[in-house]
Amino acid sequence: MFSVLCIGMIIDGLISSNFGEVGMGVFALVVTVFALLMVFTMLGMLFDFLKD
Repeated sequence: MFSVLCIGMIIDGLISSNFGEVGMGVFALVVTVFALLMVFTMLGMLFDFLKD
């Protein structure tokens, strides 16, 4: 999870230097959605594990 954040910050730096604020906002939105999906996936796996 930490490595994903590091990669995201590096990409964010590249995008923000190229596209400015708009690119940064869009990328932040994508990263937020992706992070939420990962959290829900991990929670789902945890619930499946606890159910068995």
